[in-house]
Amino acid sequence: FISNAPFLLTDNRDRILQGKVVNDEFIEAIAKLAVDSLLCLRDIDEKKKLINDNIFKMANIKDNSERNLFLKKCYIDVMKKEKIILSKSLQYDHLNALMYSSESFYTFFTYREVRALFDNRYVDLIYIDYYRADVSRIRREYAVPVLDIDSLSNRLSSDYMENQEQDWIDKFIHFLSEEPAFWKKSTFVSYTEYPRIWFMPVVKVNNHWMKPYNKNGDDVHPTVFLPSEEGMVNSDGYKFVDVDFLNRHKDFLNKLELRNPEMSDYINQEILPHYCCEEIPSLDIISSDFRFVYNLYKEKRLNSKCVEILSDSYKLLCFHDGNHVMINVRES
Repeated sequence: FISNAPFLLTDNRDRILQGKVVNDEFIEAIAKLAVDSLLCLRDIDEKKKLINDNIFKMANIKDNSERNLFLKKCYIDVMKKEKIILSKSLQYDHLNALMYSSESFYTFFTYREVRALFDNRYVDLIYIDYYRADVSRIRREYAVPVLDIDSLSNRLSSDYMENQEQDWIDKFIHFLSEEPAFWKKSTFVSYTEYPRIWFMPVVKVNNHWMKPYNKNGDDVHPTVFLPSEEGMVNSDGYKFVDVDFLNRHKDFLNKLELRNPEMSDYINQEILPHYCCEEIPSLDIISSDFRFVYNLYKEKRLNSKCVEILSDSYKLLCFHDGNHVMINVRES
């Protein structure tokens, strides 16, 4: 915008005098006029959408002079108070009602899916004609919420997945397979050096959606398995991928490194968690676990791996110095 006003100038007329009340009033009025002109451009032609992601270019003010900071504040205020930010569905809304996303997320997710994921807290994604520096800078400066791998992994739930049609599920699994960020091994809260997708509900088991892996201390164990070639059944404590899901998405499951079950997996998942804390389990649990382990031994199904993990973590209930205590099987 170019605006003329009778500012008080320096003697050589090359600068506006600082600290003059009338000059401050002119600057404030021109800034508000610039903001009002944005609203006029928005309303002048609804079909052409004259205000689109170009608003971020206008607001991308890098000069930190007092007058420019004031203009920038006016832009921020109008973005938050007025429906002037264009959404992906080509409707104007407040900046606070929209999310920013990377190009791949922007292409895949619709406004309905964004609303469902975030409980209607956000109504859509910000319209981006093409990705460039000024857009990402404004996104950071204005603290615009982002739809990315972090927010998706935090919000994606089994209920959300169960509410989707099969066609969308197939497209979503393909999207997850092709998006490198989900497979990158990185360090994040509670999970170190594992792909984030390992801990998202993206595998179908008995018509429910489960996370393929679970973290117990420093150990990560699979929670679901490929159907066993040895005839193991769910009564053995294993959860198997639905056959239909397996047939549709074999490559995805292989990429997740899922495999057929081993008895050591069941021991890790169902037995050892009972003995990882100081509290003594109930007698029913202790008796049931002991019968299970004893039957494995009796049937000669305890391989070396099972023996190793039981020796490390399995405990027996013993009577010592007049008290019941849990003692590691190595020490008993």
